Amino acid sequence: MIQSQSMVEICALHNMTSEEFDLGWQSAPDPVPLGAAIVTIEPWLADKLRALPIPNRPLKPRQHQRIMAALRGNYWYTNGESIILDDAFAVLDGKNRLQSCIETKLPLESLVTWGWSRDVFASINNASKRSGGDTLAAAGQSNPYALGAAARYDWRLTTGNMLTDEDLPDPLIEGYLVLHPGLKEAVPYGKITAQFIPKTMGIALFYRCALQDAALARRFFREIAHGEDINRNHTTYHLRNVLLRYRKQGERYGLRLSRVTQATVAASVLKGWHAICAGKLASEPRLVWHLRNNERFPELPHAPQE
Repeated sequence: MIQSQSMVEICALHNMTSEEFDLGWQSAPDPVPLGAAIVTIEPWLADKLRALPIPNRPLKPRQHQRIMAALRGNYWYTNGESIILDDAFAVLDGKNRLQSCIETKLPLESLVTWGWSRDVFASINNASKRSGGDTLAAAGQSNPYALGAAARYDWRLTTGNMLTDEDLPDPLIEGYLVLHPGLKEAVPYGKITAQFIPKTMGIALFYRCALQDAALARRFFREIAHGEDINRNHTTYHLRNVLLRYRKQGERYGLRLSRVTQATVAASVLKGWHAICAGKLASEPRLVWHLRNNERFPELPHAPQE
């Protein structure tokens, strides 16, 4: 007696190696019928798929760098998001993922679906990607989007990536906040200084300063925000002028800033903080970070050793 298969059994996806996928590709009819499998894509297969000519979107550098960081850090997830191929196995969607596989020389496991008409290309990626802030919001976190962005700033500050395209991957943000709960307490100080420092950067900078001296950090950020009881004999007075000058030169705080501008603003705040901690007056020229002169990025505040 032949036993009937359940829907789950009939629809279950096959797991394929690159060699198995390539063998199926070589023997596939033209045009290729619809199909899908979870494929472990080796760099050589990614290169073969990318080589097929098809009009496509240009690579997105930031997305490309995030995928490479995930592969190198072993936190790439097979999550149902698919690489989409047309009915000749040309790539309709997944170019950044395949290029990241090629450049890192690391295998990438992904759902791959094939056999689609090129006519569907215009409709791909019309929905927005779920961000780290979306994940925090789903978990019931207060200020989820600000905290997600602040976690990224803090990660870039502590890993020396203020000038690179490396970033904290979305799936790791929730865990990062567990390790750094002080970022949540820093949110009000990012908000009050948003006229001078991008809000989410301000959250990360306050958190780092507060690890060294919480009371002094609160006073420092309030002085930046309100400018009360300070004059030319205060470092914070000159820091406010430096930060305002960045704005007047055309920088649009609250919008996406270049990595160089982000690093420059953060460096000035850190320079001001070090001067305050040392009890020294820092004039405006001393608060400017000279990247073109190969000046080192200011050291991050450290918690006092017990």
